[in-house]
This record gives sequence, C-alpha cells and structure tokens, in this order.
Amino acid sequence: MAVAVVLLTACEKEAVNEAGSKSVTFAVEGDFGNPVFTRAMTADGKAMTDLYVFDYMGEELKQTVHQTGDDDDFGSPTVTLAYGQHRLYFVASRGDGVAVSGTVVSWSKPSDTFWAAKNVTVNSGSAGTQTVTLGRVSTKLKLTVMDKVPEGIATVSVAPAQWWYGMDYTSGVSLGDSDEGFVINVPASYVGTKGKVTLSIFGLSDEDEWLSDVTVTAKDGSGGVLGTATIHDAPFMRNRCTEYSGRLFASNNAMSVSLDDTWEASYVGEW
Repeated sequence: MAVAVVLLTACEKEAVNEAGSKSVTFAVEGDFGNPVFTRAMTADGKAMTDLYVFDYMGEELKQTVHQTGDDDDFGSPTVTLAYGQHRLYFVASRGDGVAVSGTVVSWSKPSDTFWAAKNVTVNSGSAGTQTVTLGRVSTKLKLTVMDKVPEGIATVSVAPAQWWYGMDYTSGVSLGDSDEGFVINVPASYVGTKGKVTLSIFGLSDEDEWLSDVTVTAKDGSGGVLGTATIHDAPFMRNRCTEYSGRLFASNNAMSVSLDDTWEASYVGEW
C-alpha cells in the first residue's frame, strides 16, 4: 500500500550556481488512483489527518510544512525552495496527538502512517512533474474476542510489552517505545454477543519482523477485571496486519487450534 505525492517541478537539469527560490506545489494523490489535485489522502478508505514536509539542504533543516485535514489546500502544499539540491522527507498519518521533536515524529495514539524521502534539484528552469511514493511504515494488531461479552463491561485494554509510537523521519526507523497501551470503550449493545468485540491498534514498525507479548484485559465501570489473556511472542512487521482471536471471559481463556493430522502435523496455538 502506498500514497503517491506529485511534485510540480522541472524537466531535469543539472544544478547551477544561482541565487533565488521557486514555489513548488505538491499534489497528493488519494485512493492510489491517477495523480490528481485532491484534498483526500486515504488508505483503506480512511483519510489522513496530517501531512508533513521536511526540507533539508545539506545537513540543515531549512523549513517544515505541516498541513492538517482542516486546511483548504490539504494534500497540495506549496513550498518555496531555494535553488540547489534538497532532501525532502514526507510523513502522512491519521494518528492522535502528533508532535515533532528534533527529527522524531511521534503520536500519543499512532494510526496508519506513510513515509518517503526524495532528492530534488531546484533551479530557474524547473518545470514539469515528479512522483514521490509514500510507503506504509506502520503495523496493525487486530483482536477478536470470541466468547460471550458479560454484563457490566466498560473497557478492553490492549497493552503490548513493546510498541513503537514514533519514528525518525530522516531514516524511517521506529522509536519511542511505551508501555501505556490502548483502552477501547465497549458499547453496551455488545453485551451478550459473541465474536463482535473486535479491537485494532496501530504502531510504527521497521522492515524486519519483531516479537512482543500482548496483554488484553476487560474491566467494568469501576475498574474491576472481568477477564484477561496474554498473547506470547506475537509477530509484527511493517505493512502487515497481525490477527488473533480467542476467549477472554471464560475461566480457561486459552485458545487451542488443531489441524487434522491425517493432512499434516498438528498445529497448536494459544493465547
């Protein structure tokens, strides 16, 4: 999955020693279709809420452009770039509580996130188009509670032992581990149902697979524990969804799955 960004720039020319600057407009493509000017930057049908462009010349950050979904020109920022060689970094996301500190972008509650780096030459003859593709740098954990939801349930918390809440935008490396976890409110209409409580959380991820334990806990309105389960060594990776299902409220909340060994060797998984 990728979000494409189109840069209205030059037919390629060698950089020259000249003073000046040029306004460059970035048109962000939505829904992965043909490049068009649009306010929609979407992934899986959900719109991005923040777009950052970080402009470097050499090792120096020259400017930061931040757009939000409330901006009239969201997805098509115009940036004035000095003549010369630029290294541009793009970050698009829809997470909550976004913040930038140094070269780190982080979220209090991360969600789907895309990133790219691009070298650009700007001079007086710049014209034309150039495409930049933002690749997904997030991972997703989806949990489905299979047993009957009891009376009095208020929340389900998901607490991974390791989870990345930020990234270095100059490298795409994930940073900012936290043990705060996520708390999801459960509607009263879910009481008595089975397989209807589905929880999804996002985090930042590097390209290599990594493992983390995940604790799932259901509580009532007073904070009393109604059920808990732990997933051991759940595997995560950039641009991949990890899905688990199991029982949370039964006295024995382990989930076991066996395949008929007349087909192949048995497989047993549990949480």
